[in-house]
Amino acid sequence: QDSVRDGGVAGIRKHQYYSASGLPDEVPFRVWPTYGVIPPHQFHLVALEFAPTWARNENAYVANFQIVVDYNEGHPKTLRVSGRAWEPKVTFCRGQSMVTFPPTCAGIASSMECMIRNVSEIPITYECRIPSRFRKLFWFETATGELGPSESSTIVANFCPNGEKVFSAPLYCMARCIEDPDNSVHGPLRALMPDAAGATSEPSYVLQFVGHGKVPAISLEPDELDLGAVRACDEVSNQVVILNSSNLAVHFTISSEFLPGNDELPKEVGDEALQLGCPNGKVAGRCTEKLNIVFRPPRRGLYQYRIVVTPKGDHGPSGKGIVLMLKADVQYPSVQIADLRTEAATLQPQSMMWTQFQVDGINTLYSGEVSETERRFQAAIGIDEKKKLVAQLKPFQLLFGTSAAGSTPTVVYLTLTNPSRLKVRFSFQTPKDLNLENAPYWCDEKALTDDRETHFSWVEEHSIYDIQPRNGEILPGDFLHVKMTYHHHSIGTHILPVVFNVHDGRSVLMYLKAHSVAPNVGCLSVRSSVVSLQPVPLNVEKGTTQPVELTNSGCIAAPWRIDLQPIFQFNLENYDFEVLSVYPVEGVLEPQSSTFLHFTFTPLETKGYVCPVRIEMLKDGRPAEELLFELRAEGYDPEAVKPQTEMLFPANLPIQTYAPVPGCGAALSIEILDFGCCPLRAWTSRILVLVNYTSEYVLTYRWEPRQLFKAGVLQIEPSCGELSPESHCIIVFRVFCDEPVDVSGEIACFLEWTHISAYGQSQEVQIEENSSKVEYLAFHSDHVHEKIKTGKNFMAGEAKHISVANRLTISRFRNLMSTASGQKFLNENLHRTALLSSHLPTMSAPRTDQLLDATGGQDGTSRGLQQAPPPTANPLYVRVRVVVADWDVPVEKTDEFLVLNSVAPLVKELTSKALQEEGEEVEILLTRKAGRHATGGSVAGMDRPQSPGKDSAGAAAGAAFEPGLVGGSAVGSGVVAGVLEHMLREIMSEDSFGVILDNMLAEQTPYFVQYEDSIRPGEQAAPLSALLQENAALIAQDEALSGGDFTAADDSAEPAWRSDLLMDFEAPPALFAQQASAPSRPPRAAAGVDAEAELVVTRSPSTNGGAAASSLDAALDDSPQRYWEEALRDYGEVDLEVFRRDAGEVLEGMLLDMVDDVIAGRLNWMRPMPRPRNRR
Repeated sequence: QDSVRDGGVAGIRKHQYYSASGLPDEVPFRVWPTYGVIPPHQFHLVALEFAPTWARNENAYVANFQIVVDYNEGHPKTLRVSGRAWEPKVTFCRGQSMVTFPPTCAGIASSMECMIRNVSEIPITYECRIPSRFRKLFWFETATGELGPSESSTIVANFCPNGEKVFSAPLYCMARCIEDPDNSVHGPLRALMPDAAGATSEPSYVLQFVGHGKVPAISLEPDELDLGAVRACDEVSNQVVILNSSNLAVHFTISSEFLPGNDELPKEVGDEALQLGCPNGKVAGRCTEKLNIVFRPPRRGLYQYRIVVTPKGDHGPSGKGIVLMLKADVQYPSVQIADLRTEAATLQPQSMMWTQFQVDGINTLYSGEVSETERRFQAAIGIDEKKKLVAQLKPFQLLFGTSAAGSTPTVVYLTLTNPSRLKVRFSFQTPKDLNLENAPYWCDEKALTDDRETHFSWVEEHSIYDIQPRNGEILPGDFLHVKMTYHHHSIGTHILPVVFNVHDGRSVLMYLKAHSVAPNVGCLSVRSSVVSLQPVPLNVEKGTTQPVELTNSGCIAAPWRIDLQPIFQFNLENYDFEVLSVYPVEGVLEPQSSTFLHFTFTPLETKGYVCPVRIEMLKDGRPAEELLFELRAEGYDPEAVKPQTEMLFPANLPIQTYAPVPGCGAALSIEILDFGCCPLRAWTSRILVLVNYTSEYVLTYRWEPRQLFKAGVLQIEPSCGELSPESHCIIVFRVFCDEPVDVSGEIACFLEWTHISAYGQSQEVQIEENSSKVEYLAFHSDHVHEKIKTGKNFMAGEAKHISVANRLTISRFRNLMSTASGQKFLNENLHRTALLSSHLPTMSAPRTDQLLDATGGQDGTSRGLQQAPPPTANPLYVRVRVVVADWDVPVEKTDEFLVLNSVAPLVKELTSKALQEEGEEVEILLTRKAGRHATGGSVAGMDRPQSPGKDSAGAAAGAAFEPGLVGGSAVGSGVVAGVLEHMLREIMSEDSFGVILDNMLAEQTPYFVQYEDSIRPGEQAAPLSALLQENAALIAQDEALSGGDFTAADDSAEPAWRSDLLMDFEAPPALFAQQASAPSRPPRAAAGVDAEAELVVTRSPSTNGGAAASSLDAALDDSPQRYWEEALRDYGEVDLEVFRRDAGEVLEGMLLDMVDDVIAGRLNWMRPMPRPRNRR
């Protein structure tokens, strides 16, 4: 606004405006009003407007307004106005066209301050922009802002390379002016305002960012961390060093990821177990920082983590991370029972004790997780708290078996192994350990104790059970033997609860249970109250025979018999068919021994069978006690899958001794012989090695099958023998059975030890008379007969028990000394020194020691030369598992077995006996040949040989195989003929019989001659010379018909294959000429000379010419025919059945020799095999 003062009329005229370029433009100035009247001595306001449409930062807009007063245009007044129009504009880094960042490591962000200035005189807003494809490399922390007129400021630009190279990016900036709210026009007048020409909102290019990327600058030491074996719930701390190899400070962030493994640990458990020192941090240039790692796993398993240390700048996105793999194997201190051995008066095999001690259940428990109750029990301090928690532990019952009172203690050795990588500490706690020692009566609130606790206290006070060691340590991968002993001091059942603790691990409650019976009674038992037989398919003529073990744990023989009424009733309910049968049905079982009952199960239906079995123990011919158990079996469809039944032997039984048992001097190389599934009449064998690893004792062993098989089914070679110290012996087990059986049982090997110094000396056999035995009339069930605790034996630690009936007490000694007969008895039966030292307390211990030193001991040897105690004579057991059944063997696998005739082994045995008895090899050879010729080479149908002068071995052998005798009873010829006639009629009535006849007639003649050497039934065997003459005549006839060329007789004939192995020998031509020219000789069968004898005589040089004989010998000098003829002459014709058996024995013998050489170390593997020599 401006004012015009004066009186009169005034007018304003504006001049024409010219731009700097000289071109006329619209004047950006306006005035209002342009005319008016001003009163005298007054003024008038006018408004001036500056509205430029183009910005001119360099020059100002200037204009002159002429004011004409009173229409005097000649003398106007001039009003000069000027104004500036500014365009928003900024400058970066003082106008530089390129800005370079310092070298930066990959993954690390570097920053740089850039100055921005407003070069205009108006307030502006700005916004810096970088293309989106470069924003991961270059960015601004704050890309927008406001600047006043000519104001400057700084903004921070960042650069983070992702590799080792040069990076660049353009920078654009967009500036806008800030409108003055006083000059803003709103409403309808806004439409009248002119638009600013040349105003733009597009960003403009400012400069170029350039950065140099380098390799990562940080590393971890170590790059992989294995914490090893860590105990669960323990805290493990470790550190990792972060190294910065650059000159720049590096900011980093830390993250971790749990990697689930095969243990299927929850992710929450893994995340909770690991704690990192800090989630982020900073390491200066050329410096290091430590990362603290705390690992506290709550449960066991394999923990694996991926820890990532990611470098970054002060702010912005992260770079490339460095990976650290962390691994820890978290475990509980755990044990496993790897082996179990027993020493007892009663036969208790390992498999039975393994089940009775529930070893598999205990091992499974220690393979699981530690429960909260077990943690609280081990951490509890108070007695009441422990008693409350001990009842919540997992209970197991450990059965020591049954024996007679006064028997040798039952000792069980448990081999505890440490499968973990941690050291294990264990301990056994008895009820006495959980109670106060010598607690007064007023401590008990009820003033009464439980009957069970009273029994437990009585058992512990009288040392019925003993555990050694009670506590100990087992290193990782090591083992320890724990000896548990049960003393048969009193009659009855004795139970003792014992807590087995693995410190910082699991705890179990073991109930030790055993039973002692009176010495004057027998005790029969089976392994389980429910006995399961193996399943048998339908449609079999006879099912498998399966054994069930029957044990007598008493000290006297136990007569027994099976009540057959339940079995008869069972068969009657099954369509009156003999589904179940058993043998033997009665017997007498010797004390502390066992036998086997053989049950034959032949099912009729596909179902489960249950039959109760009742065994009576007899006394004076009447049932005194009974044993009841349940027999279960199952029949299945042969076309269906065979059902699975629990096996007698646990699957986890060790196959050999895990470690030498204390006090044992012998071991088996393998303790299970699995024959698998065999067909009937298969000759199958297995071997094991018996080792005597003592250095001073000779081992005498004897194998006892205990009627596990029928007689003749199982052969053990050698069945008994002796082993010198530090030696071994290979034992061969052979099975040959012609009836279906399914056997699972143990065979015992009884041991006896003889010191090497006493070996070969005559040992006096002391026969105890029945009159000297003590007769027991009654027994204490709540009283323990303790050993004598006086005398030199007690002082020497050898407290031998002496019965009250035979114990010489002071009162009895004085009573005997008071009479002449008593003094005579003492002088004749007792040694004076031994009497005083053993039973009179008047002799002091030092004097006793002096006496023993002077006499050299009771056995006459000095103390310095005392021999090592003999090893235990507890028998060894080998588990045998065999199934003999044709239906369980696939047809394609039958050729893998050596299947023999059912009587082949018996023939060999009888023949060997005959050879030993007669000693006349020629006569017995003729007898064997005559028998084979009479039956066409079949051993099963061997007739009784008729050789003159032979009625011992030959008659015995012939009687054993005489037709019509089955099982020792005679069968009439009419019965045999009737059976054969019925069988032939049934065969001939079949429709396929005609097809069989047609095929027989159309069948080609076999090529090999040995396939046709059988004769028709009822005919006598022809001599071999006659057979050779007949064959020679046929060959000569064929040659005459074919013109002398035998091979060209038939063009379609097969090639003349020959095999020395199958004995298809070509006869020399001289032989046939000689046979044709030789005169006929009468048969000498009556004189006992067979075809082989005639052949030998025919070849004799005295009978034939010298030239013919020499040519024949030359032709047969070194050929298979020569050996074959010699074998026929010396041994007779080859029986293929016997040959297969003998060949198997030879190969088996070679294998046994090689195994023995390997075990003894006599086989040098480095020495090359000898080359075969050429036979001349």
